[in-house]
Amino acid sequence: MKMLEQCQEKSLFGMLIWLVSPLICTILLRIFGGDGWKGSGFSINFKNNKKLYLISFLIYPTVTLIVILLGLITKGVKFSNVNIGITAYIGILFAQIAIQFIKKYLKSQFGEPILQINC
Repeated sequence: MKMLEQCQEKSLFGMLIWLVSPLICTILLRIFGGDGWKGSGFSINFKNNKKLYLISFLIYPTVTLIVILLGLITKGVKFSNVNIGITAYIGILFAQIAIQFIKKYLKSQFGEPILQINC
């Protein structure tokens, strides 16, 4: 445990530089390099990709529903008799979708290991 604390203290500033420097370099190159922000990939093209956006938005709840139904069929999942309204379930579903969207976006922007810490 003591070794882990020493490792974290030593590499905290290095991890900060490692994580923030690509973002700073990208911003500086976009501003001063003449690339501009049009080709940066931040614009969302809903008009031409409506079907793909709809599929990608619905795939997470669909897979979740399939897994839950398979669990109910095989009796691997049991629901308790807790009385929670459907609005709570919908809120949890949308929170999960938002979390997964943010995670996938960050993973696509910064590469596969977002927060992998090695000493």
